Amino acid sequence: MDQLYLKKLKAQYAYLRVECEYNNSIYKNAIDEFNKYFKDKINLKASEKELKTSDRTPMTSKKKLKPTVDKIYKKLAQKLHPDKKTGTEEAFRELQDSIEKKDMGRVIELAEEYGVDISPVVDTEEFYIQNITDIEEKLKHQNTTLAMMWHNTEESNRERLEQKIISHYGDVNIIK
Repeated sequence: MDQLYLKKLKAQYAYLRVECEYNNSIYKNAIDEFNKYFKDKINLKASEKELKTSDRTPMTSKKKLKPTVDKIYKKLAQKLHPDKKTGTEEAFRELQDSIEKKDMGRVIELAEEYGVDISPVVDTEEFYIQNITDIEEKLKHQNTTLAMMWHNTEESNRERLEQKIISHYGDVNIIK
């Protein structure tokens, strides 16, 4: 594999991790702003799915993990599992949580922290492309929620968006 291309993927991944961290703070503020503004205007429970702050992707089984992530998980689990001499419940739970959230940056940090060499798996085109795609999907999801649309809408257009949201989710005053 071309080393320059791998270097480019690493830089793109690093940039997207920072972008995601920045976007998460905006996203959380947007949800708070949206909930505060609409709490008495719409039935927020009806729109709960669109407004959830969870950034998890349901993981029904370990078999659904992508091959590179599965290899990393297995290597780390051998060291972090509470049944192992070097493992603890807390460290293993953090590994599972990071895998579930697709936070590969934290997984890599855990590997470094516990002296597990995952470089043969991490320093691959496949690893970076998978994780770049995951981060881009997360950003796209966050940026297309009602909360983010509300947050990013100019003041002059908010009334029209508010009417659409209320007509879609129902006016709370009509329900009462």
